[in-house]
Amino acid sequence: MKHMKLKNIILTLFLVFVIGSFSSCSKNIGTLNEEVDIAKDMVVNINDSLSTEGAGGVWPVVGFVRGDFQNEERVKDLLESYKIDLISQLKKQNGEIDEDYYSSYERNSIGAKYIGLDPRNIVGYNIVTKIDSRENVEKQGINAVAFALISSNVVGEKLSNEDTYIDIIIKDINDRKLYNDDQASDYVTMSIQGLSYYYDREYVKKAVDLWLDELSNLQKEDGSLGNCESTCELIIALTSLGIDPRKDERFIKDGKTLLDGLYEYKGEDGYLHTKDEDAKYNHLSTEKSFLALLSIKLLDKNEKLFQLMN
Repeated sequence: MKHMKLKNIILTLFLVFVIGSFSSCSKNIGTLNEEVDIAKDMVVNINDSLSTEGAGGVWPVVGFVRGDFQNEERVKDLLESYKIDLISQLKKQNGEIDEDYYSSYERNSIGAKYIGLDPRNIVGYNIVTKIDSRENVEKQGINAVAFALISSNVVGEKLSNEDTYIDIIIKDINDRKLYNDDQASDYVTMSIQGLSYYYDREYVKKAVDLWLDELSNLQKEDGSLGNCESTCELIIALTSLGIDPRKDERFIKDGKTLLDGLYEYKGEDGYLHTKDEDAKYNHLSTEKSFLALLSIKLLDKNEKLFQLMN
């Protein structure tokens, strides 16, 4: 009997060791710097070229430049492909990028600035003026309004509609209580990124602090917000305010931080949108994860992901 009990104890300990080892190795998580480099390599590997579009567009440009990877040969080629596509689009369409989605002008103003172009004069075209078109920007939604603020601060161009955009964001989110809706969390977190430049204004801080407290209730037990991109956007929002997503108690659930939550979506070839996604990687999730990880690294240097570039 004692012999059987001993065998059972040994078997139990063996299983605990094997399962624990498998669990800890399955994600193979390194240091933050290592994970930034890994994510950068993932982004490089999934992009043959970059364009003015969404995925495979400006987000890798931001990551490559803000992460100081622009001197790597493969990254150089990708940045050059983005520059060529941006100039080609403007020439071909007489200064237009997208007549329906004004966020295209916002994203590409950032992209242009980060590769050393002046978005107020790219082959004779000023794409920043589009960002100040209130009717067209507001029509797309508060995500476009938020990125109008982000892009203007990156470019260093004060908008005539700046205060109006701030008021639109706060009113819309508060009126619709979007901070309580897990399907709308991206709109709130992107808005926080846009408002981060004005966080020293009392009414902005009051609104943002309320939203953060409410967003905390949407965080899952694994540390994430339920999918990869939403988790990334919240990480970037926090770092834009100077808040460390690894330490803020509002965003630690069962000992899991937002960074732990992000790693839940890491795969061998990239990041997935959801943990049960039947794919090797999700393009946008991989690029956004790169930016989220990088934003934490930049926070440690007292910098933010989207900031004025000289």
